[in-house]
Amino acid sequence: DGEIVSSQKIRDRIQQGDFATASRLLGKPYQLKLEKERISKNTIHASDLVLPPTGMWRALLNGKKTTLKVTPTGSLEFPEILDSTTYFVEDLHHQCL
Repeated sequence: DGEIVSSQKIRDRIQQGDFATASRLLGKPYQLKLEKERISKNTIHASDLVLPPTGMWRALLNGKKTTLKVTPTGSLEFPEILDSTTYFVEDLHHQCL
């Protein structure tokens, strides 16, 4: 459609929680791939990654429904213990409490 796509535009959409636009600009669904060195029990340390806004989110974690909390310090907290070496977080939807 002639729209100029930039990495900054995609980051801005993700940080605003606009995954539909981010996915359209990426040409594929938005997904976080997280490796073992970031994982501690039920927390993934991701302060160096582009994350959605702080709050509670519904998501798929390796294909299973879950909730996650994005913290102000850039961590993702899950209700379950994380014991795999790689996680894919996708299909995020803001959860109003």
